[in-house]
Amino acid sequence: MGRFVRLLILVAAVNDTAPKPLTCRSVGWLAYDGKDCKLLIPHISEGEDQGGGDMTIPTRAVRSMVDLVTRSRRRKR
Repeated sequence: MGRFVRLLILVAAVNDTAPKPLTCRSVGWLAYDGKDCKLLIPHISEGEDQGGGDMTIPTRAVRSMVDLVTRSRRRKR
């Protein structure tokens, strides 16, 4: 089951003098849910034994998390 995560990050463009807070959204599997940080993995193999693109997010930056549920695929007759 995947998880939708909304987080607040600081981003600075090359010409900006100070970073600006932005709300970003990411979807992935929550591999670690700790007091200080979360580990989100957006790409996981079908066997679920390999993943890539993982991102460690400070817990204080997470604004919300929503569980995503997959629907069963209906077979065409």
